[in-house]
Amino acid sequence: MSVDAEITKINEGIAELHRALFKFDNQLDGILQTIDGKLTDFDNGFPGKAVYYSILVLILMMLNLSCLYMIYYIYQWIVERDLRFDKELRKYRKKVYRHLDEKR
Repeated sequence: MSVDAEITKINEGIAELHRALFKFDNQLDGILQTIDGKLTDFDNGFPGKAVYYSILVLILMMLNLSCLYMIYYIYQWIVERDLRFDKELRKYRKKVYRHLDEKR
């Protein structure tokens, strides 16, 4: 074989490879356009950024209010501990006096 024949075979191989890659590229473009269309429809189904920001702000406000309620509840629990202690003390004394009365 001559060098020219080898070069011709290489050129033919490159041309076939080019045609195959061109067909693959065209098929890939069609697939990508189809996927892009479906994704665009999917994206259009979602609400805008303002809705998400509003929901986020609403959730944060609810969390802040629940934290404030918990802080208030803890404060009330601390403030009323004397009342609870007195109540338990009265219950204890009532039991002790009842036992003492029964023994007399």
